[in-house]
Amino acid sequence: MKSVTVALLEIIEETRRKFFEEHGKNAEDEKRLFINWYVENNNAPLRVLINDLSDYYLHISENRIIRYLNEGK
Repeated sequence: MKSVTVALLEIIEETRRKFFEEHGKNAEDEKRLFINWYVENNNAPLRVLINDLSDYYLHISENRIIRYLNEGK
């Protein structure tokens, strides 16, 4: 059995790898592109996706993520 932390880290790495394969760019360097890609490619409430991005992927505030999403419209 895996710990929750190990399972979570594996999911994060797999997601980053998929993004890199599709865009050839690092998620940290392309925050806006990654945010839009993540929201488009995951089936969960927007609030949950924003939390994922803030806490696990980009380590930036949820307000900043919302601003990035609003700029893309």
